Amino acid sequence: MTKTSFKDLVDQANKSEMKKSGGFFQINDGNKNVMRILTTPAVFYKDFENGICYEGGGFKGTPMALCYVLDRGDNQVKLAELKWGLMQKLAVWEESGDYEIDGTFPMKNDIRITKEGSGKQTKYDYNLIPKESIVPQDYLDKELKDKKSCSEIIEKWQKENEQSHKNDDVDGVDADFELPPMSDPFEGQGNEKVIEA
Repeated sequence: MTKTSFKDLVDQANKSEMKKSGGFFQINDGNKNVMRILTTPAVFYKDFENGICYEGGGFKGTPMALCYVLDRGDNQVKLAELKWGLMQKLAVWEESGDYEIDGTFPMKNDIRITKEGSGKQTKYDYNLIPKESIVPQDYLDKELKDKKSCSEIIEKWQKENEQSHKNDDVDGVDADFELPPMSDPFEGQGNEKVIEA
């Protein structure tokens, strides 16, 4: 039996880079979810049963992207796992030429995300807010100074997930461990059955 203190879990979470960054950007029901993408998104793949995909993991996932965003709800810099639908919408906006999306970060526009439904019935709608504004470089430098890059975070997640899968076992027995072949409990007791072909 493993024993874990809730205080230890809280302390661990408080020391995490996720805590220092203000946590993750949360998408709530409705259209009040507004953010600004601050850093170049880093693509990763995630399977919702097996977690983040890693080299040699034996499973595939849905593409997503990780980046730092400015959450306009509380004006905190947070990590965000961007849905692939948003990434595709950004590519359409970029290609259209109607918006000044040119691959530089931070972006000049905020993005409004509308969420409706729950579970498999969840629907997202993305809108670029037309009003452009600049996020001051000194603010960015201060907020992002001690944070790991998104690529480093993804690499860490992949290693942790790979280690977790290696540690998966059945009743405490290592999955790679092979049991010796079972012997016949009646062997040598004169009860052997003879099967003729």
